[in-house]
Amino acid sequence: MESVLIDSVPTFANYLRRRIEIYGGEFLYLSQESLMVFLYTYSLISNENNLIDKVFVVYPIAKESGSRNKIDIFINVEPEYYIEVKYVRPIPSEWNIPLPQHRGKLINDIIKLVAQTSPSSNKYLLLVASREFIVHLSNKPGFPQSKTAWRGRIRNLVLAVTEEKQISKENKPYLDREIKQQLLSQEKANALHILLWKIV
Repeated sequence: MESVLIDSVPTFANYLRRRIEIYGGEFLYLSQESLMVFLYTYSLISNENNLIDKVFVVYPIAKESGSRNKIDIFINVEPEYYIEVKYVRPIPSEWNIPLPQHRGKLINDIIKLVAQTSPSSNKYLLLVASREFIVHLSNKPGFPQSKTAWRGRIRNLVLAVTEEKQISKENKPYLDREIKQQLLSQEKANALHILLWKIV
């Protein structure tokens, strides 16, 4: 199953390239996270037809009504697969994007994967971002840019007050969890970079 996730990244990159070609540069500046989730889900099904009735988008983890505890993509196989998708878009004015704030949100996505899924499940983080954010990540610990791994406590990822502000109070206990992050795939789609990490 993991090979399907990896093989779907180039397919996803091709879908993104086509969108950017059709809509032009303004595509990059719009809030596109829902579209990214849809296109990656479509890529998964394109690469493995048997997933058509096993893939769920914005899957509720907590079953109570109105719960905000949702995972972007859930694949209902044994063991379960959960994928969080993050899109960090460039700013049209070309002002600097709030890099530590976006990195904090990325850390919060890791906490969500660790806190809301079973330990035996498979967890992945898919990032679509501009080169500026990728360079920022490469200068900090925790998000390897080559096929290497990083291991440590989630707390070790938090390097700035603006990053910590993105983590809700109820999630703070999870900062002491140990994780391993392994880069599985990296692609480029015009101005955007796509990275897929496994969270263990």
